[in-house]
Amino acid sequence: RTERAYKIQWQGSKTFNRIKVQINTLLHRIENYVFLDPRSQPVLTIRGAFPVFDQRQTNSNFYGGEAIVNYYLDALQVGQSLSFVRAEKAKGGALPQIPPFQHTLFVKHERKTKKWGLLSFTAEHQFTSEQHHFDETLEVSLPPKAVHLFTLRASSKFQVKKSDFSIGFELWNLFDVKYWDY
Repeated sequence: RTERAYKIQWQGSKTFNRIKVQINTLLHRIENYVFLDPRSQPVLTIRGAFPVFDQRQTNSNFYGGEAIVNYYLDALQVGQSLSFVRAEKAKGGALPQIPPFQHTLFVKHERKTKKWGLLSFTAEHQFTSEQHHFDETLEVSLPPKAVHLFTLRASSKFQVKKSDFSIGFELWNLFDVKYWDY
């Protein structure tokens, strides 16, 4: 059976002097949503035990939202975003492997230079919470624990003979935190 989706989204944004607020919401109704349902027994081989999945279909409802707030102060920008998604079977019960609540906070500094063009430096913190809305019968293992990740970024945008170039680097997961995510 073919998946069929109905989607309603609402987006709004407003700027107040140096603050910009953006809100996004979503509501999805998916008929015949396909998901992987783990079998109770893994397949045993000489290389180890491997989970086996069956494809299942169900009618489902996804809903969620995101709020983004940015504060601009000359060459400095401070921003944060909050987001969540919830997914359930239409007859009740959670769907597997749905991302949990996330919160991101960043500080960004930009300035123009003659030699390097537009320089940008960013420090970011991302918090991903533990998913508490799940069906144990549909998960191979428990959802991942909450995690805090830190990132540093630097980039430069410049022109050479009327062509735009960009170069940058990123130090992601700065403290080498061991984690896994959906």
